[in-house]
Amino acid sequence: MLFYFPLVLLIDDKKKFKSLCLVLVGTCIYYTYWANERYLSGEMWAYTLNGRLRGPGVYRDENAFAVMFVCCLPFLFVVALELRSKWLRYGILLSAVPLGWHSVFLIASRGALLGLTLSSLAIGRMFRSKTMVLALGGLLILAVLTQGGVLLSRSTETVEVRAQEDRPLDPRLVTWKAGYLVMLDYPLLGVGAERFQLVGAAYLPPDTKRVQVIHNTFLQVASQSGIPAGLIYLWFFYRVFWKTRTLTDSKRFALWRYKYALDASLIGFFVCAIFLNLLINEFLYLLLGLNQILDNQTAQSKLNDDEKVGLRSVSPKVGVSP
Repeated sequence: MLFYFPLVLLIDDKKKFKSLCLVLVGTCIYYTYWANERYLSGEMWAYTLNGRLRGPGVYRDENAFAVMFVCCLPFLFVVALELRSKWLRYGILLSAVPLGWHSVFLIASRGALLGLTLSSLAIGRMFRSKTMVLALGGLLILAVLTQGGVLLSRSTETVEVRAQEDRPLDPRLVTWKAGYLVMLDYPLLGVGAERFQLVGAAYLPPDTKRVQVIHNTFLQVASQSGIPAGLIYLWFFYRVFWKTRTLTDSKRFALWRYKYALDASLIGFFVCAIFLNLLINEFLYLLLGLNQILDNQTAQSKLNDDEKVGLRSVSPKVGVSP
């Protein structure tokens, strides 16, 4: 509440909205520089956990660090496209975007890679060209194959080790099942916010050494706060994507490109949330707030258009004799 409502009330025009998006772009560029500088200088190993790059401060959690890139990179596309200088525009698209992808590879979050792929394909729709969508997808796949060594080796090692130890390939499957059973046993109000790790031990196999979080935001919400709360969480995204069908079809709306960026970011976030607990991640509320601001700006734009049409319809004709 303290984050969402002031954001929606204070960002009340296009200039402020674009300024906030510039903050996201600046954040993305800074951390892109930070991650790649650590990699090139060899300092990366001071920030790694099991070969995965960890960010500074609040982004010491690798998954939260990766989500930041997934959510910010689509806005980098849009801001670059709106630059008047072609050199600067293509310089950013050809340097900052691939280096941002490389930052996600260094973090080696597989869920974030899937979210990054789908969000990149979604932002490609902005060009209204299947060729551009295929080109972005092809470039990302090429980047993964040539630069995603840590990510690919992590996946291979996980499969080999867990196969030898006769353990599930992904412990998330175990916690998902436990979260699902908790949700069924406490359907209305759940077991309490952030209480799964206390209750979940009774729903996990006896040989489980450590109770992990559920690693799925819907199950996190539904098991801890009840199924109605989980449905509300899903409704947030449904509402955004349903409205997109009408809002992004008209280029008369001055912020139409930002709507594509926002949708791409939300798609990436939603995919990441399938594999992570992101209920208290700041980007969920930031993106929902940005969407509400865009709704407000769209409604105001339509109202202004209607007023202009009304004025034209009642204005007297000049130069016509009775």
